[in-house]
Amino acid sequence: MLETKDEKINELYLWALKHNILITKDAIEYILYKGIDLNKVKNILTKKEPGFLEVKELEELENPEKKEVEILPATSSFLAKNYEGKVKRVWEFNTDFESKTSVENFLNYFRDRYNKIRSLLLQRQGIRNVVSIEKLTSYKINEEVSLIVSIREKHDRGKGDLKFLIEDDTGEILAFVDENIYDVAKNIVEDDVVAFKGKLNGSKKYFIIKEVFYPDIPIPTNESIAHTKEPLTAAFLSDLHFGSAQFIEKAMQRFFKWLYSGDDYAKRLKYLFILGDNVDGVGIYPDQEKELLMHNIYDQYKAFEEFLLKIPEHIEVIIIPGNHDAVRLAEPQPILPKKYLEEAHNLKNLHFETNPAMVNIHGFDGEKGINVLLYHGYSFNALIDTLTDIRKVARDKPTIVMKEILKRRHLAPIYGSTLLAPKEIDNHVIDIIPDIFASGDLHSHDVSNYKGVTLISASTWQAQTSFQDRVGHVANPGKLTLVDLQMRKTKVIDLLG
Repeated sequence: MLETKDEKINELYLWALKHNILITKDAIEYILYKGIDLNKVKNILTKKEPGFLEVKELEELENPEKKEVEILPATSSFLAKNYEGKVKRVWEFNTDFESKTSVENFLNYFRDRYNKIRSLLLQRQGIRNVVSIEKLTSYKINEEVSLIVSIREKHDRGKGDLKFLIEDDTGEILAFVDENIYDVAKNIVEDDVVAFKGKLNGSKKYFIIKEVFYPDIPIPTNESIAHTKEPLTAAFLSDLHFGSAQFIEKAMQRFFKWLYSGDDYAKRLKYLFILGDNVDGVGIYPDQEKELLMHNIYDQYKAFEEFLLKIPEHIEVIIIPGNHDAVRLAEPQPILPKKYLEEAHNLKNLHFETNPAMVNIHGFDGEKGINVLLYHGYSFNALIDTLTDIRKVARDKPTIVMKEILKRRHLAPIYGSTLLAPKEIDNHVIDIIPDIFASGDLHSHDVSNYKGVTLISASTWQAQTSFQDRVGHVANPGKLTLVDLQMRKTKVIDLLG
């Protein structure tokens, strides 16, 4: 069977990657437009050092006197080489998929969520005289008590008219919100676990909510802000989407140029986090095949692996999957399979983690290290759509919704906002306070701080797609987020600017 032109171009692209050369998108389009003999292109590549093949090199076929393209220097001085790196898994998940489940499994799941968050709420100041719903009627009408409950139903008519059907492990009761706290209570969503302070009404048939408490995270002290003693940095990337026709090769090119540039942050780079959607996948959304450069999932991962293999071995690379990756969609998602990234799995500086994950970096003897919470962010859309106060802005500034996540101490507070593996425990409860919380998925870019936690919504390497146009996503690609781990300061480099 004769190969098509697209198949030959794809073969050339992968051949070049094996020789540590990336053919830019513009160069591929130039080859097709000019009808350049692919054997001549290979001849150019065999004479090149590792780097990038761009249009101006191809133009030399017709105009040989042109100068060669600038390539990356072979060596550079990395201060981070002088320091040992350490990555330790904080959260351990059993990600074996159970094909059979029962109602009891899901009941146990909600019980586990309730009990974990209840214990966090009990640590909050201001929550006193906690009683169960079952014993509530034994208290006097005007006696102030606190309930720790799960929100079963929410009914909001606006203008201060808000009520909940609430439950704990002893029963359920209808609860009405005092109109003075409506603006606070309206942001509570179904399945939230919260504490209410209030009292019974005159007939003892429902509860009147006077105050709301989220589990939240405490205000930090200077001593609780984690940092490294060594002058090291970390970098955060997400949504690379290798294999997409909208993949931005220029971002990759400029990333490696920055890495070898002698920049202060680059010389001190010790930890690199890659937050899911590493490839574009196949069949993820309708008509996706029209926007793919590589139609084979193995080819996509081969391109991603070639990128990983170019990263200097003194840098510890931590990688999680996303909803475009070749793992199950149900969370917690297992690590990326070795069958797609066999060579990368054998490298000691590459650490494959689940989604979600929490890892501790640089936690040597006598140093507590820095806890980094990693979550691709698939559940964020549902929470953004539910919270009217943030709906119009949170997709452009995703750390707004990340703050709501930390307030609730749960990565997917609305049940059904992401698929869940049928387990009896809730793996999305944030039982350990992170020092850094990093996510992706929304293809935006945002950095902020919430009560001492550095929040990072990492940028994408994919330009706007037709699917994103249809669902209202606006990409903000090519931003590299950096964190000075010693000073806990952030810096952003625009790889496309």
